[in-house]
Amino acid sequence: MTIILPKVSNCLNTSSAFNDYMADSWNNRHNVGGIIAGQKTITIAINATVCPIQSPMSEGWESQKMWYSRKHGIHCLKYKVAVRIIDGQIVWVNGSVPGSMHDSLLCILGGIEDSLLENEGVLGDSAYRSAARPWAIASFKTPRGGELTPEQRNFNQYVGRHRVIVERVFSRMKEFAILTHPFRAEDYQLHELAFQAIVKLHNYNIVRFPMIAIAAE
Repeated sequence: MTIILPKVSNCLNTSSAFNDYMADSWNNRHNVGGIIAGQKTITIAINATVCPIQSPMSEGWESQKMWYSRKHGIHCLKYKVAVRIIDGQIVWVNGSVPGSMHDSLLCILGGIEDSLLENEGVLGDSAYRSAARPWAIASFKTPRGGELTPEQRNFNQYVGRHRVIVERVFSRMKEFAILTHPFRAEDYQLHELAFQAIVKLHNYNIVRFPMIAIAAE
């Protein structure tokens, strides 16, 4: 840590500095190539991650519900992250938001659609498959009482193979206990600052300790 921290400390002082850093990362998202899927050029994949928090003791249940994720069964903060599918560099972050917010809404509120180039797509999970989100290249859901076609299954495997790097990025980030142990302070901006620091540490370490790249096809 004594080697890494001096390299990034000058960018961790303010949220505005982090936003500038993320803007530069976003503008460089095409530097390492990508893939073609659904007639879209794709260099990034998105997914959400949750970080547990202590149940807010100063609030009644009605107020607490906004922090509770029914999917995960915990009170939590949620972050949306986009990574380059070739090397795992984080290029976009939105959050934190209360754990009850749906992943697709978090992405819309983050404004990622407005920042995409024409014919640029983003890999996401099946929650993003919608006519309202033509930029999202997502896997097919198995219809109730039915099954996917062979072509749909092949497409899902293709998408999943390139999206898995997001989960591997989260796995690396969550080596930091603050992202996996219930956060006790109720000033959630402190958690956001920690998350931002970990994003930058991850991106710096990717250069020194690369993840296994997925060759562009």
